[in-house]
Amino acid sequence: MLSSFMSVNQEKTVGQWPLVKRFLKGIFNLKPSLPRCQRTWDVEVVLKYLKTLTPVYMLSLRVLSYKLVTLLLLLTGQRLQTIHSLDLDDITVTDSNIYIDVRSLLKCSKPGRHLQPIELPAFIEDNSLCIVTVLKEYLVRTSCFRKTQKLILSCIKPYSHVSKDTLGRWVKIVCKRLV
Repeated sequence: MLSSFMSVNQEKTVGQWPLVKRFLKGIFNLKPSLPRCQRTWDVEVVLKYLKTLTPVYMLSLRVLSYKLVTLLLLLTGQRLQTIHSLDLDDITVTDSNIYIDVRSLLKCSKPGRHLQPIELPAFIEDNSLCIVTVLKEYLVRTSCFRKTQKLILSCIKPYSHVSKDTLGRWVKIVCKRLV
């Protein structure tokens, strides 16, 4: 930034000065930019737990919502912000696929580059982990009290759209039940 505003001589920019280079290297050594998450976890453990939550039609709305959000996050690989912004107009459900075309502005959106449409195929081998089955059941259950076009609703009255923090808490609840 300083190089764009200051110029002492025409040969070197401020960022090329030896003293500035040493200073920035010292800052990096004091506070290195390390990855926030150091550990990885096994997705199979989560999927085994979600598999025990069957049959889908017998689950409470709360547990069905937990399962839907967790499966959406695992299968799409998207941020909570993306799942939070999903609108019913963005989703097309068939017997064998779910097509999601996210039209809202996201953190990963850039001018000229937006999120590609997401296609989630049905999981035929195991109906308990099939995102198509879970989403269809969720849409049927929430259709009677749905007042908004947002996909994920709260599990208690007034059944409004939930926040990103709530979605994150739901996933944490699922992960805590694994232990």
